[in-house]
Amino acid sequence: MSRFPLACIASRHPHALANLIVVSVAATTILQSLVNGALTVAVPSIALDLGVTTDMLQWPIAVLSLSNGALLLIAGAIADSIVGRRSMFLAGLAVFAIAAVGTAFVRNGIQLSALCACIGCAAAMLSPAGVGILAACLPDQGQYKSRAFAALGAGQPIGFIVGLLLGGILSTGGRWRFIFWIAAGIAFLFLILCIAVLPRDDTVIVFGGKVHHHHHHHSRRHPPTDSEAESGRHLTSGAATPAHTSTTELSTHLERTTTLVSIASDASQPTLAQALWHFDWIGALLSTSGLTLLTFALADAETGRGWKKPYIPALLPLSAFAISSFVLWERRLERAALLKRQRGESGLTFEPLLPPSVWRAPRFGILLTIIFAAWLSFNCLSYFITVMIQVVQKVSPLQTSLRFIPMIISGIMINILSGWLIPKIKPMWVITVGTTAGAAAAILYALISPDLSYFKGMFFVLILVVGPDFAFPVAQIYSVRSVGRHHAALAGSLFATTVRVASSVGLALTSTISTAVARAYASSHSIDATDPQALLRGYRAAGWTCAAFSIFAVALAFVSLRDIGPLKGEESEIGVLDGGEKDEGKLNGSAAVGSGDVEQQQQQQQQQQHLGGGEGRAEVGRSRSIVIATGVGPLPATGVVESVELHRLSMDKRPNAEGAADSRDKRAPYHQML
Repeated sequence: MSRFPLACIASRHPHALANLIVVSVAATTILQSLVNGALTVAVPSIALDLGVTTDMLQWPIAVLSLSNGALLLIAGAIADSIVGRRSMFLAGLAVFAIAAVGTAFVRNGIQLSALCACIGCAAAMLSPAGVGILAACLPDQGQYKSRAFAALGAGQPIGFIVGLLLGGILSTGGRWRFIFWIAAGIAFLFLILCIAVLPRDDTVIVFGGKVHHHHHHHSRRHPPTDSEAESGRHLTSGAATPAHTSTTELSTHLERTTTLVSIASDASQPTLAQALWHFDWIGALLSTSGLTLLTFALADAETGRGWKKPYIPALLPLSAFAISSFVLWERRLERAALLKRQRGESGLTFEPLLPPSVWRAPRFGILLTIIFAAWLSFNCLSYFITVMIQVVQKVSPLQTSLRFIPMIISGIMINILSGWLIPKIKPMWVITVGTTAGAAAAILYALISPDLSYFKGMFFVLILVVGPDFAFPVAQIYSVRSVGRHHAALAGSLFATTVRVASSVGLALTSTISTAVARAYASSHSIDATDPQALLRGYRAAGWTCAAFSIFAVALAFVSLRDIGPLKGEESEIGVLDGGEKDEGKLNGSAAVGSGDVEQQQQQQQQQQHLGGGEGRAEVGRSRSIVIATGVGPLPATGVVESVELHRLSMDKRPNAEGAADSRDKRAPYHQML
């Protein structure tokens, strides 16, 4: 019945299966951050061992970040529309493990940079696919999904600090290669675990006696045909399920008897060759080129002659041209696809890698802007904390790593608290508190004297600097719900891309400001620009810049997110959550029509009648599996429901078709429009 090895655990212990899935995905986040943290401390020792020049010193970290940021969008889109999230995730783990093994054998800086680029590519495959897996297969009841995303967020600070410690301990005596052996071993271990526990992409785990049916749109390349809609009438089950069961009866039947329901695969799914042919390769080329040029220019601007290098001013306009062309190309593809759907044409179509209408998802763009500002402050401040401790306070790399331990403890506690608070209070308060903590850390950093003892100054900065971790899980959960389950990996890739771009832009901006202030101070005081006092003035200026971005994030969250209610355990596929505005299409449990197409409404009404629509709404769409824990008696025979999409059913408020059409969200996300 099931297509993943631990079906017995899924049937009898779905909580255990869900926990293993969360551990597997969160562990890969720790793994990625571990390598970043280790390289941050160990690069000088690695460069000395390999004979890398000072000008090449930053390239291992730079190319890792560059390859990761450039491929995130492509990886998210391919995971959603071609190979699937599970396959993408497993492939990413395999590439990561192989690249880590190869890095342990490098003999020069070029080999090191090339394999770091491979690790960055693997991380780009893992991040969006991992977010998509958690969003699509975990249950929405209670606080479980909130805690899962909190665990995912906690993986970043944990991995980074563990990497700092490993880098500090193993960076001397040529032992830095053990860092990559450890990373490779962990990657292979979790690759085996993920092969065993990760379910296929069309699986949903549900806890408790009440069954939650989640609306999931048909493949965006394959809207339901008339024949597929007709096939929705034919239900078969290992238990006694009538062939023409109403949605209420079907829900009750599943709630009482079913442990594992597998919905047969839809025959209309495109082949791999068809999906590859209709993939937006032009958009992929433009986005990758634009992000690569931008990241490269900003990274190289931080070193050597910086902005005086002649090719940097040339690369920035080229990156802007590529990104602008990408936006225009995506708009063209989206309009063409929408017109084809409205004309009722069937078959595959070229659809955009990143449809512009994604920004119509409720507050999606606002949340990404908040994350951009907050993470710019966090990443830049973390860097300048490190250089202040090492350069101004003259602390060794190992001692620097040890001083970051409070940061990991604070990060873990903040993520646990965030997961507990998400269903209880408004997102505005969670995000505002997190960004306010980040602003406080930046202000404190800019004011404290380097002569203060650790526990009177920098300790409190390190406790507060992880404040954005408090905001990240709730912002990610809301955004994933806004764009829908089928595009969860795309949402994850956009979040990861935002963080990467924020880091690149922020480090280039703050480094430029810091250098300019340090040189101005040195000139006015007749000292060298590398004097610790001059550098301190520059570092403080960078701290005030980080504070400004954090304060902007606080203000934007407070103004724009005030009317969003707590993120309860229920979700709507069009992204309208509990507490959302009426103009964003709050459904009260009913389905809304995204495009407003009359023929599509009539087809949905016919499908409702076929399935006994008097008791609720249901549509035929992409096939799924649902793992259900009923906690009732011995396990019955597993049932099969063929060619039927189990949607979220409303048994309370059921507006008629006209009312549903009138209340539809005029700014519905792109997966509704297309």
